[in-house]
Amino acid sequence: MGLSFASCRAVLCVAGLCLSAYALYIEIEKHRDASYRPLCDISEGVSCTKAFLSEYGRGFGIIGSLLGKDSMLNQPNAAFGMIFYCIFIFIGLTRSAFLETVGLVLAIGSCIVSVYLSYVLYLLKDVCIVCMATYIMNFLLMLVTIARRNELNGKTDKRE
Repeated sequence: MGLSFASCRAVLCVAGLCLSAYALYIEIEKHRDASYRPLCDISEGVSCTKAFLSEYGRGFGIIGSLLGKDSMLNQPNAAFGMIFYCIFIFIGLTRSAFLETVGLVLAIGSCIVSVYLSYVLYLLKDVCIVCMATYIMNFLLMLVTIARRNELNGKTDKRE
């Protein structure tokens, strides 16, 4: 018996939450101690802190431009990621097709943001391992959400 869609989503959400928490930790530590070097900073071109501390590392590089860099909403992207994965953990605790639809919209949005931030990494000439792992989590989460939504709508065999 394999993992259910709900179980797969729980694993992805916990992994995404851990990645986001690590990213937030790195950013906080780097601001506290400029000499701090996280494991994901391998070289000049493979550096998560380069991405996290860039203008795109807070508010996706958009919120600060629109509302000001000091806006309460201009938080590190990792904080938004933690909120996102917590929402999905909550949705996973339900069997609501409506909430799955809301989750699907959020998952598609996260994939769009992931493509945008991947492009930002390209512009920064940077490879951020933590970022890329998060983008993969978001894509897999979207696929699992589609399957779970179809399951709850009776379009696939029950796996639970």
